[in-house]
Amino acid sequence: MAEADGQLIASARQGDRAARERLAREQRREVYRIACAILGDDDDAEDATQEALVRMLRGLRGYDQRRDFRAWLRRIAVNCAINVLRSRMDEAELPDAQPAASNPGGSAQAQGLQRAVRRALAELPERQRVALSLFALGEMDLRATAEAMGCAQGTVKSHLHRARVKLREMLSDWLED
Repeated sequence: MAEADGQLIASARQGDRAARERLAREQRREVYRIACAILGDDDDAEDATQEALVRMLRGLRGYDQRRDFRAWLRRIAVNCAINVLRSRMDEAELPDAQPAASNPGGSAQAQGLQRAVRRALAELPERQRVALSLFALGEMDLRATAEAMGCAQGTVKSHLHRARVKLREMLSDWLED
């Protein structure tokens, strides 16, 4: 982390309102990217982002500056996205497949595959879905994924392997074509 970032975090921890607003503004994109990768829905990702940023700001005073700030924030973002995911699953909703209008040049077959992939992802166990979303869709490396999930890298590898096997099974009809 750059020295300027450390100063911004220190000022925000001390209650400097402008520093807190700037910190939230600067971290918003990363938090939203994580939430989107896990949730696959812009509205849900926005809700999770808002909650994560509020939790970040509330937790700043207790944040241990010896820890990596971005890893701490990613963990908050993952937890908020998981909370939204759980509430959505409690409501028995699957993530919406993107409407055909969002892919005007796409074929019906490509749109069908996109829907099948979204449904298959939604059916994965939570930890497998989160690991796959962060690692593959969220473009995090193994270490960052493990930190964000609060587990060992070997556990992430296991979740990724199991997720890939299940996806391969669920999408076998599409993969044969």
